[in-house]
Amino acid sequence: FYATIFVSVGWAISQKKRLTSRKFAAIGFIVSMFCLAVESMLFVVFYHTEATILWLSVIPAVYFLVVLLLQINIDIGKGTSFMLRKMSTLMYVSQFLFIIALQKYCTDMALFLLVSLMAMIFSWTVIKLSGRYGVLKYLS
Repeated sequence: FYATIFVSVGWAISQKKRLTSRKFAAIGFIVSMFCLAVESMLFVVFYHTEATILWLSVIPAVYFLVVLLLQINIDIGKGTSFMLRKMSTLMYVSQFLFIIALQKYCTDMALFLLVSLMAMIFSWTVIKLSGRYGVLKYLS
C-alpha cells in the first residue's frame, strides 16, 4: 500500500518536460526534511502516536530528492551498474534473515546499521564467490 504514493511521485516526475532547477530541488528537500522532523516530533512526542511512517512531509521530500538525484550526472560503467543491481536485490531479500537473527541482541538504530552492514557484506560476498562456486550463481 505504501508504494502507491511513491510510484505516483515517480510517474509525475517522468511526465514533466523540464525538471525544476538543482538549487530549488535542494532547498525544497532541506525544507521538506525540516518539516518532516517537526511533523514527527508533533505526532510522536506530543500526540504519542505509535505509527512513525509515511508522514505527509515525506512525499515532497521524496519528490525533491528524486529530482535532485536525476540532475546529477554519475558515470558508472556497465560492470559496476550490474554489480549494484545484483547487490540491491540480494540485500533486499537477505535483510529479513539478519533482522530475525539480530533483533534479540540490538534494537532501533543499532539494528538498522548492523542489518544494513551485514546485508551489504553478504550480498557482495555471494556475488564475488559466485564466479568461483557455481551453486552461488543461483543466489545472484
